[in-house]
Amino acid sequence: ASRLQREGIEVQLVLFDSSNPAISADTRHGIFRRIEVAWSRYKSDALLPRCAKVVRRMATRRVSDRQYQEKIRHFSMAWSAGTLSELEDRAFFLNERHQQLLAHYAPSGRVIDALLIKSSEPTEGVDLPPDYGWGALIDRLQVVTVPATHFTVFEPTAIDAMVPVLQSYLSRDY
Repeated sequence: ASRLQREGIEVQLVLFDSSNPAISADTRHGIFRRIEVAWSRYKSDALLPRCAKVVRRMATRRVSDRQYQEKIRHFSMAWSAGTLSELEDRAFFLNERHQQLLAHYAPSGRVIDALLIKSSEPTEGVDLPPDYGWGALIDRLQVVTVPATHFTVFEPTAIDAMVPVLQSYLSRDY
């Protein structure tokens, strides 16, 4: 967006529940914060079911580093050979590659104006600032929160909330 603006092209940038990759590594948190976030996610449940959900969530997240690296190595070889066919496996592998690339990318330049649509629920695993770190790169950042998690931001309830905001943002004159 900043490159296009430098060339004199008008840009209307919309970010959907995404953080500035330059701050992502600094915002990750450990097991205790993960438990706290999971605990708050199930706040409407009774105590025992709530405890069970949190324990189950933490247990499913716990995979040894060796097992994880072996899985990535296996998927990488299968991807290169053209044999990684299961959609879920392909999505997992591509997400991992995406995360590796993001870890080494730091956006630069400035953008005049942007809209950040973010989820109302905290993203498990990270503590993000209210502007998700984009304020350092965007002069005028409009932040709108929609009723969703990071993974449900494109479901009907969230879309219903974001449509009028998008229409307003995209119809502005500069």
